[in-house]
Amino acid sequence: MEVRDGAGGRVAAGTVNYGSNELARIRGIKSARIAEVLGYAFGDEVIHRDNMVVL
Repeated sequence: MEVRDGAGGRVAAGTVNYGSNELARIRGIKSARIAEVLGYAFGDEVIHRDNMVVL
């Protein structure tokens, strides 16, 4: 997945913990509620810094 800034420039890329359907469901909620909303959790972040490269 690519991470883009407000102007649309690519700033990072990484391996994501959640798919697009899951992201739509958890967008805007606190990380502590991910398991409550999805019924499981693969982590508190979409892309963990250990799985991300800053460009």
